[in-house]
Order: sequence, then structure tokens, then C-alpha cells
Amino acid sequence: MSLFEKNYLDLSDDEKIAIEKIREENEPKFLIRDFKIMSERMEIYNNYPFVINYNSLFPKNHLNTVELNKNKISNIATIQKLTALLNSDISERDILNFIRNERAYFIIGSILLNYTIYGHHDRYIFPEIELPPNFQADFLLIGKNSQGYHFLFIELENPSGNITLADGSFGNALRKGLNQIEDWRDWLENNFNGLRKAIEKSNILNKELPKEFYEYDSTRIEFLVIAGRRSDFNEKSNRQKRKFRRNGITILHYDNLLEEAENLIKNGHY
Repeated sequence: MSLFEKNYLDLSDDEKIAIEKIREENEPKFLIRDFKIMSERMEIYNNYPFVINYNSLFPKNHLNTVELNKNKISNIATIQKLTALLNSDISERDILNFIRNERAYFIIGSILLNYTIYGHHDRYIFPEIELPPNFQADFLLIGKNSQGYHFLFIELENPSGNITLADGSFGNALRKGLNQIEDWRDWLENNFNGLRKAIEKSNILNKELPKEFYEYDSTRIEFLVIAGRRSDFNEKSNRQKRKFRRNGITILHYDNLLEEAENLIKNGHY
């Protein structure tokens, strides 16, 4: 699924010139420390933010920091809309629909900032990615750090209803999400090539993918479940969350997600 309507295979002459200018500046003869070069590059990015996407592995799935900052006011309004939605009687499907219809993918991408150690070098989001034939992840975030690319699979569950029990144990909603993750983990161990094929559908410019996309490495794969609100969790349930975190599974509530989205807008980078 594409995040953006931009057709990267049908560019105007001005857009082609902007791309070529950036390509020239990436040649070894240019030093990024050159202030003039850096200023010219930022001017191109501000006028043509899509150029950053074009030069990425997956143009239609790249989380663009320049776009993030250019749309700061509208993004704040989007967070406010989601807050109001979460305070009504909704399901996880309503949240997925909201993110898709509003193109509010930065909200999910905000998880990269404080809950992972990757994504600051490069980042992509894949909504409702298929793990055929039986599974589908609500979101896949792919982020890069100095050690390469990493994969974060995300499951959204209900924001209300049977999140935790009175004694702090996990309720049906959280158990359902955690069971889903175990299914994904088993699938990935045996079908990682299938994930690469699903991702490659977004490789519209036929870029060469790094080895992390071909070789299964469990140390590069993490999982995350979002369910309930802050009031659903007490010390016992928070202690369980910490135990799961040690096993590569992060559990958040939707108030965490709203806070991370606000932090992202404030910081201006993933």
C-alpha cells in the first residue's frame, strides 16, 4: 500500500532537475561540510520534499522529516482529532481507518523516537502488510541505524474493553495481541523470504536492497502491541510489560502513542 499519491515514475522537468542536482551533490568531489552545498540542498528539499523519498529504497513508504516539519500545524490538528476519537466508543479498526484516511502515518512512526534505537538514519512504514497466507501485521516499521536495518511489527488492539483484569493481569485484548505476535514470530522464522517479497512490491525504482532484507536475523526483529489507555495499567501490569520488553515485545497504551506523536512534532525528527 502506498502512503502517498505521488507518481515517482512520472516526474516534471523541474522535478528531474532537482533530483539530478542532489545526485551531483552526492558525488565524492563535494564535501557535505561545505555550507553553500548544504544550504542549496536544504532549499531543494524544502521546495521538493519528495526528492528525499525518491532517493530512498521505498519512495512511497518513506517517513519524510522535511514533510513532517512543513506540515507541523496540520499534524498537531490530526493528533487532536485522534485524541477525540480515542475518547469515544471505537475499535482498533476505526483507528486503522483514521490513520489511513488522514494519512497520519507519522503517528505510528513516532514510536521510533523513544522506543527503538533505529530509524534516525532511514525509516519506512508499511501499513497492513501481508504475511501470507494467514497473517497480516497492522504496521511494519523499518528503521536504520549504524548497524543496518531493523524491523518492528505492530499490532493495534482495542483502546477499551478487557485490556487488563482487576488484579493487573492481561485481559483478552492484550492476550490476543500477544498471541498474534507469537504467530508472526513463527512465520518469520520460516518465511522471511516471503516478507522480502511483500516489501519488494514497494521497490518501484528497483533499488538494490541491503542484505538485512534477505537474511533472517532475529536480533533485528522486534514486536509491539498497542492496547487500552493509561488507566488500564497498574504496577503489576507494568511489571509484566517490562518482562515482555526483555523478550523483544513492547506493550504500549494509546496515551503513550499520543504522547510520542506530540514529542515527534516538538522534536521535528524521528
